[in-house]
Amino acid sequence: MKYTHPSYIQRPLYLDRIRPHIGSNLIKVLTGQRRVGKSYMFYQIIDEILKEDPKATIVSINIPRDRFDFPLGSSKDLYTYISSRFRDTDTHRVVLLDEIQEINGFEQVLSALFEKGGYDIYVTGSNSHLLSGDLATLLSGRYTEIEIHGLSYSEFLLFHSLNDSEESLGKYLRLGGLPYLSTCSLDDSMQVQAYFNTVEETILLNDVLRSHKGSSKVLFRFLVRFLADNIGSPVSATSISKYMKSQHLHISVPSILSFLETLDRAYLVHQTLFYDLENKRFLDISAKYYYEDLGLRNYLCGGFKVSDRAKVMENAVYLSLIQNGYLVTTGRGPMGKEIDFIASKGEEKMYLQVCERFETKEKSEREFHNLLLPHDAYPRFMVTGDVSMNGMMQDGIKVFSLRHWLKEVQYIQ
Repeated sequence: MKYTHPSYIQRPLYLDRIRPHIGSNLIKVLTGQRRVGKSYMFYQIIDEILKEDPKATIVSINIPRDRFDFPLGSSKDLYTYISSRFRDTDTHRVVLLDEIQEINGFEQVLSALFEKGGYDIYVTGSNSHLLSGDLATLLSGRYTEIEIHGLSYSEFLLFHSLNDSEESLGKYLRLGGLPYLSTCSLDDSMQVQAYFNTVEETILLNDVLRSHKGSSKVLFRFLVRFLADNIGSPVSATSISKYMKSQHLHISVPSILSFLETLDRAYLVHQTLFYDLENKRFLDISAKYYYEDLGLRNYLCGGFKVSDRAKVMENAVYLSLIQNGYLVTTGRGPMGKEIDFIASKGEEKMYLQVCERFETKEKSEREFHNLLLPHDAYPRFMVTGDVSMNGMMQDGIKVFSLRHWLKEVQYIQ
C-alpha cells in the first residue's frame, strides 16, 4: 500500500530522538501543545519506517478527524478496528494514533496491544495527563515520551525561507514557532491575527476551559493574560489572587492552582521551580511561568511591545533549552540573588543568565556575579541582546548574543 500525505519539512531534532525506538516494543508517546506539529511527525515516522521496511503494514488514525468515518466511539471499537486491519502474516505491524486522549479508556487499548505483542505503536497527545493515572499504572516502564515543541529559531528560518539576521530574529520573537504560520504571509498582520484568534478559541477556550466546567471565561482570559504579561517573574496562586482582587475579580487560590495545573498539562505554559543554591533543595513558595509559543504570548498581550523585549528574550532562551532536551530550574542564592536558568541533561549542567542590555556598570557586575554563585566547574553563559558582545569572555563566562545562542545551543557541550 502506498501512503500519500502532505509535503513537510523534516524536523531532525525530534526524528533523531524517535529513530532509535522504531521497531521496539516500547510505546512511543509524542506529547506537546496542539498545533506544534505532532501530526506531521507521524508522516515523517511513516516515511522513515517505509524507507527501512517497504513491506511494513501501517494503520494510522487521526482520532479527531477519523472517529466519525470509522467505528471509533469507544475503546473497544478502536481495539477491534485496529486488530481487523492486520493479518497473521504481517511481519511489521505499525500503529499510529493521533490525539489518543479523545477516546475514553484509550489506556486499555494500548495495554491490550502491548500485551498481545508484535505492534510498533506511536501515539500523540496534547495533555500531560496522558502520562499519569491509569496509563502510568498500566504501562509503567513500557513507554517512552518524546516531547514535541514549536519551531526553534533555526527551524523558523527554514520553514519561512529566511536568512539569519536580526530582522529574522525579530520576527521569531514577535510571531513565535507554530509551524502553520509558514502557510501565511508573515507581513499580513490581519492573516496572522486571525490565526492566533483561532488558536486561542480552539486551544485555550475550548480544550483548556472545557475541563473547568462552569468557570468564568472572563476570569480565565484574565489569568492567561496575566501569565503572558508576567513571564519570567516569580508568581504564586496567592499573589495572582490578590492582584485579581485588586482588579475587582474574585477567584479562590485553589481555583487558580487548578487553572495553572491545566495550562501546564496542556503544554501551553511551562512552570519553572526555584532551586535553593545554598541548601540544595527546591522551593515551593513561587515559580516562574514561560509560554510554549511566543506568538501566542504576544497575541494575548495585545501584540509585541518593545518594552517586552527583555522578558520575551528570556522566554526564547527557556524554549531553546527545553527544545534541546534540558530540564530547567531557576537558581535562588543568598539575599535574593538569582540565576535565570540551571539547565540539566543527564550528567550535563550549565548556568545561564539573560540580560537584554547592560545599561550600567553596576548592572553588568551584578548579572555576571550571580553566575559565579555556584562553587562548581559547570559552564556558565550570558545571553544578551547586544550583538557586539557575542563571543566575549568575562570571569570564565562566555557571552552570546541572543541570535547566536539560539542558533548554537544544540551544539553547546
